[in-house]
Amino acid sequence: MKSDLFRQWELKQFSKTRFFILTIVFRLLMDFSYVTYISQIWDYMGFFLVPNGVKILVSYLFLILFTLFLSQYRQEKFSHFLLILLFYSVYLPIGSIYGLQDMSTTFFAIATLSFVLLTYFLIVLTTDKEPKIVPPETRFTSRLMPLLHLLSIYVFLAMTLQNTDNINPMILFDLDAVYAVRERVSYGLGMSYFFGWQTKVINPFLIGVYYHNKNRKMLVLYLALQLWLYLVTGHKQVLFLIFVVFVIMRFSKWLKDLPGLMAWGFTGLMLLSNIELAFRTRSFVIDYFIRRVLFLPALISNYYYNFFSEHGFQYWSYSIVGRILQMPKDFPVEPPYLIGQLFFGNPKTNAVNSYLGTDYMNGGVFGVLFATVLIIITFRLIDRYAERIGRDIVLITLIGPVYTLWNTGILTAFLTGGLFFTLVVLESARVDTKEPRRLRNRAWEQYHA
Repeated sequence: MKSDLFRQWELKQFSKTRFFILTIVFRLLMDFSYVTYISQIWDYMGFFLVPNGVKILVSYLFLILFTLFLSQYRQEKFSHFLLILLFYSVYLPIGSIYGLQDMSTTFFAIATLSFVLLTYFLIVLTTDKEPKIVPPETRFTSRLMPLLHLLSIYVFLAMTLQNTDNINPMILFDLDAVYAVRERVSYGLGMSYFFGWQTKVINPFLIGVYYHNKNRKMLVLYLALQLWLYLVTGHKQVLFLIFVVFVIMRFSKWLKDLPGLMAWGFTGLMLLSNIELAFRTRSFVIDYFIRRVLFLPALISNYYYNFFSEHGFQYWSYSIVGRILQMPKDFPVEPPYLIGQLFFGNPKTNAVNSYLGTDYMNGGVFGVLFATVLIIITFRLIDRYAERIGRDIVLITLIGPVYTLWNTGILTAFLTGGLFFTLVVLESARVDTKEPRRLRNRAWEQYHA
């Protein structure tokens, strides 16, 4: 009979092989959807088909090499999941666009260098520490709890008083109505920062804490606050985070192998889009997820590389650091709107992209390497927090801010996007070692029985 250790080894090998196959299949389905659908329907938006056989071959070669290393991921490492999520949503689309649109080899090499460093320092040089397993009867707390409650009250009052006439309950049922609401939102009194921190960090963190602590009143209060801030602003991500946080809390037992689930999820979406096209002429999955979330930022990243290679780097002059230091600017409008006007013909298009394009704009290769180093340090810190307070609270608190790495530069992600504030909140989080009152009472009753 096979020993338990041998069975565990077999399961790990099967998991690695499955991840490798799913990743390759996902990329093949991505390319297939681009050739047969996106380039046919969305060519007027820049999604042309100009295939280069050599570049396609090179991109698949690096895909295979990366996937061989990434398949060595460890389920308990939160940084491994974040790296693979970044790989799927940033590097794979860039590799696809590189070959199918005959894009710059230099920019593809810069992106590849960034992910070589990420893979080496996060996967190859991994540690043996595991996340804390938090028993259900324990309680979470935070040294910043009074401050988080005060900020919540301030954000509620500031956003409500400034946008009382902007509330439209219909956006709960018609997501297309949110755009009219967004155009009238005011973010005075510091809300350009505090609103994002509240909806992406504070609310999810406290919802997760109160759910685990079984404090229903506070749980309902912060769920209501998140929903109210969606009604006030019309930001769909605010509403989406309620759903994501609920799924994480409710199904945390089934979320042990996050990278494996993600590989299944991405590949499953591609298969679902093909089923859609068997019955319809348009695919909702491709139009609103594959194209907008994956391919569009990759395309814009290449636009940033092409434009700022010719017109010079901006050295973070458009970031909060540049505004504080009053650094000179080369253009009268923000770079995303400049790129939107030049490449999409619409000055209102906010052409944002990942840290690769944005930080190349800021500092060239050095800018991308600087962002890569900060990402490595951040992901390592997140591993430490997971080792101390468990994965669930870390995942709930981080899922919103980490998304900013997909659509902005590293400094903006840290400050405006709330990533730095997230690290502060997680640093303050603790597992309360004081025994809950109900357990103390139960022990007292048993002692005196």
